Amino acid sequence: MFFKKKNKLKFTLIKEAIDENLKNRKFTMALALYSKLQEEYLNLGNELRHIHYEDYQITQNKLILLMKVQELIRVTKTDDIEAINKKLTDVNDYLFHKIGEIPERFYSYLQHNYSQAYKVYGHKIHKAELSLLLETIKTMIREQNYDRALSIFPEVMKIFNKTIAFKRNDELAKELSDLKAHLKMSLLKQHAYSEVSKVDEKTIKKLLRKKIKKVIEKKEKPIKKLPEDPENKDIQDLKKLIKKNKIDDSTIQFEKVFNSKVL
Repeated sequence: MFFKKKNKLKFTLIKEAIDENLKNRKFTMALALYSKLQEEYLNLGNELRHIHYEDYQITQNKLILLMKVQELIRVTKTDDIEAINKKLTDVNDYLFHKIGEIPERFYSYLQHNYSQAYKVYGHKIHKAELSLLLETIKTMIREQNYDRALSIFPEVMKIFNKTIAFKRNDELAKELSDLKAHLKMSLLKQHAYSEVSKVDEKTIKKLLRKKIKKVIEKKEKPIKKLPEDPENKDIQDLKKLIKKNKIDDSTIQFEKVFNSKVL
């Protein structure tokens, strides 16, 4: 219950109670009085509302800022970078443009959480960039494009160093070291295999040229005729003489019988 002090409106008492709670970081109690502040302000006459309008707006904005900071703290625990950015912008607008004098302890609370959220935001952006670069490297590894993957590795380490400025990550550091070593070894093997392939290709071409040359030489070389059978030649000569009527067939028959007996 709020008891009216001499010459003080209930609206003024509620406003002062809110300011006191903010000063002592009793944020839950301060927010609980927000609806009462609105109610009492609307119950004022037109003239009094005009007089207390600025006090009402400043107190209301302090409570809105408190709610925005608490929402900012909540959203920084997610990976929604766009939402974090929006909340940071909202808090910045209220913190530096729409608030009058702020109690020191309340201001330090706001400033600390805003600064922390901004660091978290930067860290999450760097993590997203790092993740994208690592996915690119994995794609290049699948394509066996090791030299290109190694060429972007300095940028990977640059982004990684930004992430560990906020939070150390020894496990990821080891993974990156192993990945770089794997890329170097894969590139060396690829170059070695490429050199061997070139040698094999030259050797194969040389052997093929020799083989083709031998085949061509073999085709161009004249084929030797088989030697004639002497006996067959004699018979052919006899047949020619018979055709010319120089030898009788009976002589041929006799010669054949005589030769077979002698043999």
